[in-house]
Amino acid sequence: TDNKNRTSSDVRAALTKNNGSMGNPGSVNYLFERRAIFQFDTFDDQLIEMGINNNCLEIQEDKNSLTFEYDPKDFKLIYELFNSSSYTPSNAEVAYIPSSSIILNADQFTKITKLIESLEELDDVQEVYANFDIEEKELESLLSE
Repeated sequence: TDNKNRTSSDVRAALTKNNGSMGNPGSVNYLFERRAIFQFDTFDDQLIEMGINNNCLEIQEDKNSLTFEYDPKDFKLIYELFNSSSYTPSNAEVAYIPSSSIILNADQFTKITKLIESLEELDDVQEVYANFDIEEKELESLLSE
């Protein structure tokens, strides 16, 4: 940002408007882990083996995709490794992953979603990270409204 005071004021206003408040710098760091994330739109045993052999911290498997988490300091090395192989990630980024999640009800979910949308509308906000989840039945009730 070219103006930290304006950005801070805009973020504070969005939080206040949505019944939130600004914490001290670093006050929620313990809730997240910084990770290098590599996503692939394929499921392949050789790709899994490649991830394991290169110090992957976490592998998330879906029927048609794989997501690998690495130490962020290894991002460039792992990115180059995958790109030099026959596997190209559909997404590669360094992100904050929640250490644990809290479960929200439908009302809380609606409020936090509105807050996140308000923050994402700000020009100087690049990313918003959160540590919540919603139960399937609560989500279904929201979608049926």
